[in-house]
Amino acid sequence: YDSVYMYESYVAFMEYVIDNELYGVEIASVSNGVLNAGARVTAETFTTTVGSMLILLVVIYAAIVAGGTFADEYKRGTVKMLLIRPVSRNAVTTAKLLSALTHTVAAYTVMFACTAIVGYAVFPAAGAKAVFSFNNSAFSLSASSNVLGTMYATNLVTVLTYAVLAFAAGTLTRNKIFGIIAPIILLEVAGTIISMFGLGRFFITDAADWSKFVGIGTVLYGGSNFFISLAVWAVWVAASVVGTYCSVLKRDAV
Repeated sequence: YDSVYMYESYVAFMEYVIDNELYGVEIASVSNGVLNAGARVTAETFTTTVGSMLILLVVIYAAIVAGGTFADEYKRGTVKMLLIRPVSRNAVTTAKLLSALTHTVAAYTVMFACTAIVGYAVFPAAGAKAVFSFNNSAFSLSASSNVLGTMYATNLVTVLTYAVLAFAAGTLTRNKIFGIIAPIILLEVAGTIISMFGLGRFFITDAADWSKFVGIGTVLYGGSNFFISLAVWAVWVAASVVGTYCSVLKRDAV
């Protein structure tokens, strides 16, 4: 959505190619998270394509697990027994949060690893080079297969953000269903509406997706950059976590 950023990227990329005399070097490209290395299907192409589709399942799983972590305890009434144990409420909240995040990381890692294993078992490696960028300025030439590690790291941030927001929503409302749908509405629906008013770069939707700052994602709101997104992301995540702790501390177990 930021044409200035896009054309600056093109110019910076061409300057990098000229300065480093990368003539005759096969350079793979990435569009919408999918690696394109010519007309052939490669292991990296398969992994990035399938991984981009399956991440939705991991996001849903993360929202279900995190959203119901405390909400299920309140619904069943077992939270009473949980909170009278000889440990602080903060310790219980921390354990619950880490449990949800651990499940999320494990699910995404298994999905991504299985996709990569199948990709490299069935298709050949691309064997091409790719020019990676960071925040539209720092460029570097590396093996195109490194796009997998970059994709894994940036998507993991997004998945964990969903989990944190779901954990907060489910705990604050004591409602698992709301905990599941709240982050989806917040990140997908509200983010789209707010972006129409030119404020997308200050909202969690843009801040939760770091892939565009490392040359993988393509949706970037006007005026956004990595450091703005990092600050916005930190504020939203911190507010969600602090709100959750305060809620558990101040509420009774009824």
